[in-house]
Amino acid sequence: MTQNPPSVGPGRRIAAKSRRHRMTLTGLGVALIAAGLAAVALPQVAPLVIGAAAGWLLWLFGAVMLLVSLLIATGKSLWGGIATSLAAVAAGAFLFFHYDAGLMAATMLIGAVLILDGASELVLALDLRPARVWRWMLASSIASGLAGVVVAGAGRAQDLTAIFLGLALASTGAALIALGRRRAGRRLASVIQAGGPRTSPRTPST
Repeated sequence: MTQNPPSVGPGRRIAAKSRRHRMTLTGLGVALIAAGLAAVALPQVAPLVIGAAAGWLLWLFGAVMLLVSLLIATGKSLWGGIATSLAAVAAGAFLFFHYDAGLMAATMLIGAVLILDGASELVLALDLRPARVWRWMLASSIASGLAGVVVAGAGRAQDLTAIFLGLALASTGAALIALGRRRAGRRLASVIQAGGPRTSPRTPST
């Protein structure tokens, strides 16, 4: 008697959506990496890195992550992604229109958004298991969370804030590119259809 593969919850839907939107995921990942590099360079080209410039970056980040959540996420990861995206957009709007706000308050706001992003990416990473691409999302989750902690405690260190904000954006972009790869999408689908990681052909079945 043939047994049906066990269900892995939202992973099957994420696999199908990631294959369908792989080009979009790749494009969004490239955009976030470019924004991350810009954030690292901002202290040298813009004195208001914690003001309007950071507001634009958070707007972009929030919009990208909202689109990603709507395209591929499901269940808890969907609602977590939407909540984080809206928080990023709100924080970006505040910093854009209140660029002269206290530096300490601004860094705390950016740090809180990054910590929220790390938490939402962690939920998405767990949904992607056992496919290998979940490691990329987990790494991005850890990077965003650590960046949030560092930024929140950076105080008046503008350069440090910009660098870690840029690293968080770039790590999320790399995770999206990994998720959007055709090979990664196929592996994700095959693992989920099999109900778990593939075993070696040499391993005898029991």
